Amino acid sequence: GASIDGDGDGIVDSLTFIVSGSPTGWSSLLWPHQWSLYTYTVMINGKTVSGYQFQLQSTINTGVLAHETFHVLGAPDLYHYSGDGYQPVGGWDVMEVDANPPQHMGCFMKFKYGLWISSIPEISVGSHTLNPLTSSTNNCYKIDSPNSATEYFVVEYRRATGTFESSLPGSGLLVYRINTLASGNADGPPDEVYIYRPGGTTSVNGSVNTANFSSNAGRTSINDSTNPSGFLSNGSAGGLDICNIGASNATISFDICT
Repeated sequence: GASIDGDGDGIVDSLTFIVSGSPTGWSSLLWPHQWSLYTYTVMINGKTVSGYQFQLQSTINTGVLAHETFHVLGAPDLYHYSGDGYQPVGGWDVMEVDANPPQHMGCFMKFKYGLWISSIPEISVGSHTLNPLTSSTNNCYKIDSPNSATEYFVVEYRRATGTFESSLPGSGLLVYRINTLASGNADGPPDEVYIYRPGGTTSVNGSVNTANFSSNAGRTSINDSTNPSGFLSNGSAGGLDICNIGASNATISFDICT
């Protein structure tokens, strides 16, 4: 019984049903989904079954499996349920677009919902270097917004290489905003997680696939005057000032300039 309850809380950590057949339509029972058996009492080896995922054999792939498994572990969707065409994080996170093989979820998602990263170190003025997000150490930083008590910035280095991250749109520094008053992006805006990208505003999607900053990409800074700027959820200036973003190599370097 212990092997199905790794954290010892009496609840089965994850249960997956793979059913023969094809889906009948989005949001129907016969559609890949995650849910909880909160109205039923179901036991396996003395452990309570709560969260589960449901997959259809004809449509299952590793990306869908990874996406739904992270739901079972507590993570929310990062796409808008409204279908408004606005992509808060696009192909940079498996919780919005499940590539196959799947890309990683962002550092913040790993920290808050996966509990795989114990803390996100906060940094201030000076020069800094990041390992790729796939590294177990030095994989992301938090930057405070001088203009908000409820929103802050996170930076991470995504490198489009390897079994999973080769699914990424590119390589470079991702800069994104966390809104602590939101939970996921399904009902957004406002979004809990938003990645800055060229042409992006509070109402215009912009080019999310070119969100990666690097000297290779020719975009090496983000501040209140750049495109994109580090705007807050309400569109006002966030006070972020990152410059001198370096090349996408084994690590990536950048400066905080204020």
